[in-house]
Amino acid sequence: MKTRNLLLLSALSGLLFSAAWPYWGFPFISFVALIPLLFVFDNIFSYRQNHIKMSGFLYSMLAFVIWNTLTTWWIWNSTNFGAIAAIVLNTILMSIPFGLYYILRRNFFTSSKGYFALICLWLSFEYLHLNWDLSWPWLIIGNVFAEYPQFIQWYENTGVLGGTLWIFLCNIFIYELILAFIQKTHKNYKRIWILLTGLILIVPISLSILRYYNYTEESNPIEVVVVQQNTDPWGQYDIESEELIHNILELARKKMTPNTRLIVAPESAIQDYAWQNQLFDYSSIDSLISFIDEYPEINIITGISSLRMYTNLSERTYTARKYAGSDDLYYDSFNTSLFINSDKEPSMYHKSKLVPGVEKMPYPKIFGPLSGLAVDLGGITGSLGVDKDQIPFSLKYSSAIVGSAICYESIYGEFFSKFVKNEANLMTIITNDGWWGKTPGYRQHFDYARIRAIETRRSIARAANTGTSGFINQRGDVLQKTDWWVPDVISETLNLNSKKTFYTKHGDYIGKIAFYVSLVILFLYFLQLLFPAIRKIR
Repeated sequence: MKTRNLLLLSALSGLLFSAAWPYWGFPFISFVALIPLLFVFDNIFSYRQNHIKMSGFLYSMLAFVIWNTLTTWWIWNSTNFGAIAAIVLNTILMSIPFGLYYILRRNFFTSSKGYFALICLWLSFEYLHLNWDLSWPWLIIGNVFAEYPQFIQWYENTGVLGGTLWIFLCNIFIYELILAFIQKTHKNYKRIWILLTGLILIVPISLSILRYYNYTEESNPIEVVVVQQNTDPWGQYDIESEELIHNILELARKKMTPNTRLIVAPESAIQDYAWQNQLFDYSSIDSLISFIDEYPEINIITGISSLRMYTNLSERTYTARKYAGSDDLYYDSFNTSLFINSDKEPSMYHKSKLVPGVEKMPYPKIFGPLSGLAVDLGGITGSLGVDKDQIPFSLKYSSAIVGSAICYESIYGEFFSKFVKNEANLMTIITNDGWWGKTPGYRQHFDYARIRAIETRRSIARAANTGTSGFINQRGDVLQKTDWWVPDVISETLNLNSKKTFYTKHGDYIGKIAFYVSLVILFLYFLQLLFPAIRKIR
């Protein structure tokens, strides 16, 4: 086949994945999105004498640059450099598993297609992409069903990587079925592939639908109010913090009832850069205290930028920066979730999954001196401090134990579930998605929270500065949500749940298994290079 046609097929895979992706896509297209790329790989393998070893990497790059560009172009609205870096780097990283697969197929799996290796390599990539400092897992393939929770209820057992595995298997089985008809193989062979393809498509969907309609939440209610104050993120630091907190509390007051136990306000709701040991010196905190005096049974979770001073040099972290005008004082800046109630003893959780290039310099122990190059989205730039543990808040006048994921943290399934492993029976997400404007970005971010609800079987209250705020039940259904870019307040009664799912207990075990298997395959391959006499896998 001509190079031009191979390039067109590679591009088609990228277009199909883009057409499957939320917010505007249809997810079932993902079941055939890889097929053009698989055809390309079969063709370049059959005529491998005409292609270099890098061919698999290069052809897959075309598919993935199209997919990345068409689905995450909206990053451009917040940072031009960040958008280019995210698209280019993610394209390269996505192409590596396919490039390795092609090399293995040429030199190792000489008498088979090695699909098992391809699946393991891709799942390893997704698993690593969830856990290293250059993480950008927005396009984890299993995310494609975020808007259709009725089809992925089994994510409570596998997590989102189970969805990736399913989609890969569907593509491979459908592709082999197509080849069986093209090559006019024996009828029995075709029947076997029809049966296997039908099973891999229908069984997970059927089981999920049964689980969806038979899942019943235990009645353990708590009334929650979510506030969306609608502050333009590009101008938020030009507004007095006292004015912002006043607007938030006035909105909350509209939905308060005697049964309300929790108010959730967004990330960046309090604009003060507040020293953590001097919180009560800030008028915005005084306003929260006055509100709690009026409603003593209320608990409040809100976003704040907080600071911690280190007077003892042995205590400072690798993200700490020097305090201006001092040679021996250092401090950390945090993106913080603040919890406060009538005890008037604030608790804090500091965001731990930071946005690369915006909130942290990757591998700060190595590149810490370059942290000043981080993209400026308002406020303090450079690497922020983090918490080591995802500890939830225990509410007063309620049995609720609430985890508070901050923004970007809500796209990490295993990380999100750590709040639940630490006994959270209700989850909140506080975020500020206004940086991206009215694009698919904020919609996708909201829908990914529906996957987290299924994985952990926790109800979620989501407060977003400019939208979308909302409530999600334990099946991943949206109970309420706000419109984009309007001040709003909503209230809902959510059920608490203390049971832990298999996924919550075991995390991304599929990715871990795939990673270790990939290491074994690559080890055997390199061993064969060193010792050619070793028999090749056939």
